[in-house]
Amino acid sequence: MGALEAAMGEDESGGHVLVIADDNFQLRSMRHALFRAARDRGMAFIQAHVDCSLATACTRNQQRTGLAAVPQEALCRMAQQFEPPQPERFAWEASSLVVSSSPWNGDEDDRSYTAGIDIQANHQSHQLWPADRVQALVHELQRLWGPPPPQPPSAEELQRQREEGQAANATSYVHGLDVRSRKALSEAVATAPESKRAVVARGLNERRRALLQAARQLLAQAAVRATGATTAGPDLPTAGPGFAEDDVLLLQRLQRLEEEFMVDAGL
Repeated sequence: MGALEAAMGEDESGGHVLVIADDNFQLRSMRHALFRAARDRGMAFIQAHVDCSLATACTRNQQRTGLAAVPQEALCRMAQQFEPPQPERFAWEASSLVVSSSPWNGDEDDRSYTAGIDIQANHQSHQLWPADRVQALVHELQRLWGPPPPQPPSAEELQRQREEGQAANATSYVHGLDVRSRKALSEAVATAPESKRAVVARGLNERRRALLQAARQLLAQAAVRATGATTAGPDLPTAGPGFAEDDVLLLQRLQRLEEEFMVDAGL
């Protein structure tokens, strides 16, 4: 990585810098380290994967002599360890150029994925690739070559996202509580004697408003603690020792308040 780090440094000439890391990179973590290095320097990133079966690799290796030949056990171990690109699972591998070692069967869908290059045939015959295959490879390379990967969100951005998520969850919970308590109130009033319905409705409405206000305050207190703030605004009390519950205890307290209201409603 030291040489790559140096190659990725500032280009004093003001021109473009193309860094090619030629290695097996059989583990995804190895490739991700290069991705991070490129991203942190504002450089575009693309990885090329030659899809070659173990049988094909062994056949080619048998044709080598001397130091060029790779031990058979090393090839088998590499095949077992190899983690091919999975752009559908890992977004950072979206720019993956996959070149097949098998002959192209004429399928356009397959061609768009493998660039339609028969490496094995050209390797054995020592012929240059046909112009249309080279052009297909270049087009695929140009399609995948995009702008530098976006920088990861800053700590401030992550905090903002957490706060927005907490606010959305709180709003959703209070809305659901409002709907459930309103339904319970309607059912309680409907089953009460007609002469007492007004009294029942008035009493349960007061309890329902208190329930919703308590839920809003508890959720606001949790948000204040999460952001590390010292005050909760003019309409909400400051977080204190009485509001030291974690998320589980907070949920239990909200559920208990709702259960108490349902008991009052006779449900």
